Amino acid sequence: MSCQIDRINASLYDVLDFSRKTDKVTAPIKRYASAIILGLEKLKTAQYNNALLCEIHKALMNAHNEKGYGQFRTEEVFIGKVMVMSNAAPTYNPTSPNHLPRALRDLEKFICRNDDIDPLINAALTHYQFETIHPFLSGNGRVGRILSYLILAD
Repeated sequence: MSCQIDRINASLYDVLDFSRKTDKVTAPIKRYASAIILGLEKLKTAQYNNALLCEIHKALMNAHNEKGYGQFRTEEVFIGKVMVMSNAAPTYNPTSPNHLPRALRDLEKFICRNDDIDPLINAALTHYQFETIHPFLSGNGRVGRILSYLILAD
């Protein structure tokens, strides 16, 4: 159901109907499930790191390395409606590509720290920070939701 926020609309029946081969309606949801499983498997033997984030993004977005899938963005992005021919400001301008490496290192340190913070609070703060950084050109919402799930599962 959380995929609907990304305009991925398939019913649970569509996803669980094994008589159908994966199609363009269910493929993104099946990649979502595969990306979660990938993350869970990796975290069994290693601690979270930003390379895992890239692996999850690549698995989630596409099986092939097209359009920068699995790579942090190198260009500015703007969130919200921006009219090209006007002076309208974007709703939000995430972290500049020049500052992404530091922001992502800080996020990694935050996730890997050892303290007594409640896991739900930790997942919420991590999700907020990840979405604020917005490290990929697309798929940040889905990766952020997977990241929260992995923190809670861990």
